[in-house]
Amino acid sequence: VSTATKIDTATGAILGEYPTGVAPYTYSDMTGFALKTVVAPVGTYTHVFRGWDAGATYWQAINATGFVPAKTYIDLRYRTAATEEALTTALWGQWFGPFPPEVMPFQIPSWAPATGRYLAVQVRLHSDDTTVSPQLEKLSATAGDAP
Repeated sequence: VSTATKIDTATGAILGEYPTGVAPYTYSDMTGFALKTVVAPVGTYTHVFRGWDAGATYWQAINATGFVPAKTYIDLRYRTAATEEALTTALWGQWFGPFPPEVMPFQIPSWAPATGRYLAVQVRLHSDDTTVSPQLEKLSATAGDAP
């Protein structure tokens, strides 16, 4: 009978041995070693903001803050719509960033306006270093009167 063994990597001590049945098979990297040492970390987060109940909402700025160590970055993009249903099929705009070196809050440019009751913001967190990842702590958006 085959087993899987759990080992303390710091001491080499065996922490447990577990039966796996006959001819065990793992489809991928069950330890996560390859993921952490070969692939640069990338992740996305999407949030929907709701604007005014009456009249148009003119979104002006997006602010994403968090832990962004050296060699890590935040990018963002957005889309708007009058309804939540329409938002699901609205086209995303281009990616803006990276932050840093760009600075937050991101001012929505006049050539890519964000007008609509609903604003979806997608944040992409990525790293050039396989040992560290950025962390998003807060995402906010501000709106105001017509430009």
